[in-house]
Order: sequence, then structure tokens, then C-alpha cells
Amino acid sequence: MEKLKPCPFCGGEAQIECTSTANADCLSKIFVIRCTKCELRAPKPFRIYARIENDGTFEFDGTQKIAAVEFWNRRADI
Repeated sequence: MEKLKPCPFCGGEAQIECTSTANADCLSKIFVIRCTKCELRAPKPFRIYARIENDGTFEFDGTQKIAAVEFWNRRADI
């Protein structure tokens, strides 16, 4: 996975903050990226999840973590 770039405003270190949610059939992580120096946060949260259905089928979506890093790392072309 691509490394997080520094904050575009202050140059501080960026980190991913996660919170977990769970119910009977789904475990998910909701996360945002924020700067540890100026507290700037990405304007939207992202989610990854794993779901196990009663019939044993399994669904996993981890693509949002990659999307979050790409979102944070995007810079305007000047």
C-alpha cells in the first residue's frame, strides 16, 4: 500500500484513525485520515468491512482503505 504523504497545509505527519463497528453478520472499520500536527482531517470517512451470511458465504471489501490513501495523497496540479 502507498504511504501517506505529509499534510498538504502544514507538512505534519498523517495517520489513519479507525473505529470498529460490529453486528450479528458484519464487522467494519470506519476510518479517517488526519494530520497529527494541525488536526486537519480528510472531509469524509471511509469504510472496510467483512460480512458472513447465514449460509456461510463471505463478502469482504477492503478497497476503501486504498481509496482513502489515494484521496489524501492527491495534490492539485499547479
